[in-house]
Amino acid sequence: MIDQSLKKLLINASVDPRAAWAIVRDGVVAEFSIFEGDIHKCTIVDDDLFVDTTLASLKLTFDECIKPIVAETAAYRCSPWVQNIYLCIPENMARMSQRKQLTHIGQYDQGGELWDLGVGYDTIDVYIIVRDASLHQQLKQKEGHYIIDDPKLLKEIINSSPVRLFKTKFAEIMVKQKIPVNGEHAEGPHTHLIPSIIHRLQYPLPIESDVSPVIQVDPFGSVIDGNGKYHEWKGFEVDEFQSLLNAHGRNKYLKNKSTIKDKIVQLLENNDRQQISSMYSHSSQQTQDMMRVIMAQIACDKHLNENARKRALNMLNDLKTINFHALKQWSNKISPELVK
Repeated sequence: MIDQSLKKLLINASVDPRAAWAIVRDGVVAEFSIFEGDIHKCTIVDDDLFVDTTLASLKLTFDECIKPIVAETAAYRCSPWVQNIYLCIPENMARMSQRKQLTHIGQYDQGGELWDLGVGYDTIDVYIIVRDASLHQQLKQKEGHYIIDDPKLLKEIINSSPVRLFKTKFAEIMVKQKIPVNGEHAEGPHTHLIPSIIHRLQYPLPIESDVSPVIQVDPFGSVIDGNGKYHEWKGFEVDEFQSLLNAHGRNKYLKNKSTIKDKIVQLLENNDRQQISSMYSHSSQQTQDMMRVIMAQIACDKHLNENARKRALNMLNDLKTINFHALKQWSNKISPELVK
């Protein structure tokens, strides 16, 4: 159950431009954030939170079965590290429509035709709201087929840029912003549908295997926030998410992280990179992930020795196990002294 302090934090995060909300399955992503300057309206009725903007909307039901898990990981390639409150429910309660083929659901109550794209994951439904008669007819011809591997039809959907609606049990993200084409980059709310990953790759989540996230949120933004802006990191001792992690994270993780962080800082200050490499190669996958997070955070912490920070950056480059490109971009913008 979500306690009152976390519930208040989540409500505040729903209208905070730093925060990034996401409904994620492998290769299927919808992200919601308040784009700076965008008009937004926040409504709370009983246990339902609803936020609507010109670009997107977010809906979340604070059901009593939701378990919040505060965790961080470096297992992804979208940021130097990922930090989230994962709002989870038991796996056996998380089932959605589970359609594996394109399906016309009917008219959408706010206008247009509602189509389930049939991505085939058990715990998420991915819809588009089609208001283009030509696209609707093309979809009718493909109804009943698995279309995720149909690049021609997907291109037609992208060019038409319908509204996208991603739903899990107790959460929804609707993205109204136009789908970018020809290498354009969408700031603010957006969606991803990546056929090469769907049902082909599986990224680990820092949560138990018997639960499913209905939604996740980084409530504060770290070095790269929900709108892609770069920020100085406040450091281990004063960063807001680290304080949240200390208050609500797993005791075992926190104890191990403190011990390993102190050890790595000492080895970096002594320029003993060989010992760090040995530690890493002989550790479990979970500890390796923690070490990647720690070294990325060391590199971003201006309270620490500059040489140690540079060495942490070099170690991560050698390990080739995080989005080093994103970390180097952050360094170029915020801490250029690290990449001289």
